[in-house]
Amino acid sequence: MNWKIAYSIEEALNDPEGTKELCIRQSPSVELPSEINQLKNLRKLEITNCALKSLPLSVCNLKQLEVLTLSGNDLEELPFEIAYLQRLQQIDLSENAFHKFPRALMGLRNVERVDLQRNKIKILPKTIVKLKNLKRLDMSRNKLTKLPESINTMKDIESLNFERNNIKEFPEGMEGLSQIKKIFLSRNKLESLPESIGACETLLILDVENNKLTHLPDSIGRCTALIKLAASKNELKSLPESISGLHLLQELDASINELSSVPDGVDGLQFLRELNLSKNKISVLPEGISALKELRTLNLQDNELQDLPSGMHQLKKLREINLNKNPMDVLPEVMLQLPWLKKIKLPTGLKEHRKLSKFFKKCIQAALPEAYYGPFYQVLMERSQVVGADGDAMLLYAMRFPDLLIREWGRAHFFEKYKKAATEKPLQNGSEIVLLGRTSFSKSDLKEHLQNRGISYAKKVSPKTTHIVLGTIPFVEKSFLELPLVFLKEEELSAFLKK
Repeated sequence: MNWKIAYSIEEALNDPEGTKELCIRQSPSVELPSEINQLKNLRKLEITNCALKSLPLSVCNLKQLEVLTLSGNDLEELPFEIAYLQRLQQIDLSENAFHKFPRALMGLRNVERVDLQRNKIKILPKTIVKLKNLKRLDMSRNKLTKLPESINTMKDIESLNFERNNIKEFPEGMEGLSQIKKIFLSRNKLESLPESIGACETLLILDVENNKLTHLPDSIGRCTALIKLAASKNELKSLPESISGLHLLQELDASINELSSVPDGVDGLQFLRELNLSKNKISVLPEGISALKELRTLNLQDNELQDLPSGMHQLKKLREINLNKNPMDVLPEVMLQLPWLKKIKLPTGLKEHRKLSKFFKKCIQAALPEAYYGPFYQVLMERSQVVGADGDAMLLYAMRFPDLLIREWGRAHFFEKYKKAATEKPLQNGSEIVLLGRTSFSKSDLKEHLQNRGISYAKKVSPKTTHIVLGTIPFVEKSFLELPLVFLKEEELSAFLKK
């Protein structure tokens, strides 16, 4: 039988046997007639944003109902007859006018998901444990001030959402939450978390942002399944060394706290992809941060850092780094060893380096060896750079680099080193010329002019070649430097042809 969806009561009653889903939305004048109990095969019923003040008893006769969505209405209570819906698995009562937890829900022994967010409920009754099969409870954006101890006996619960309430503590005994995967407690008034949280071995996500926490329990290191820990906007003075046990953690947000250091144990977070430590008081990062081989995003904004660990060049997957609002006057050396960065934010003291990411793009485009990043960047910053005795390869890369300033620097130093006097080996009858790079010469005209002087023109360097004319972005093989060749500038050849 096909799954038929009706969007009005009339449409549903035209085929009461075939209708599986009824959706009524934004219809303030809607009335549910008693005939609705003819929808014997109805699985889903949605009545949203319809200003519904009470649930008609006829709905309680829909014995096959599995999902009931009543969000965005004016409901203050539910009829106890709702307990007849023993096949019901999900009920959404969000954005209504409940001041108390609806006691009628306790009769839904098979319900797995209850959503009561955005109401005005002040107390969560301890009888919530009667919902033996409950897996997901959403009580966010209510007025709860405490939680019953019995909540820790809900062994099948997988997700608890108490965001945006006024809860001051989470009850001890969390070892009873043997299947818990997600806990959301942001925007409450928590001052601490129970040590028993370490018994939550199945916990994947813990969100305690925007509370009054001064520390995290040491036992949190035993939550070995944790992949996301959000603890920003608290009063944390430090992070426990035990976080080294969170080997599967992928996201750690400890921003907007009072941290002055980062524990050495951070090197245990081998799968960490995002680390946010912005707006703290950190002055030094541990070398262990260089072990975070999966790190993609590192936010260190608004701290007291003056340098970065030298080992950070090992972070091959790092794509974003934010160093804004740190007291840095000198660019950390390791920054020139992170060419794979896509997004860089630097403090105002390093304004002159704000084109660093563009420089990296050019380095990658030129397939530049990492050893030359530093020297080339110094040239780009118009700082003197001495070419060592072994700098031939660097000069060859420089002459092909996609930046005019660096090309001109490379070209100048190359000719300074390899320029031979015209009298030593002048262009003459029997010479052979090869052009490398882009020039303004018409090759056919050039060939004719050279032939008139008894000079050969070749496309490739050979043992017969005597002179190489370097145009723009020439590709000079290092082996050419071992040959008895004369390197000429394009203007030198032009002057020769005009004689």
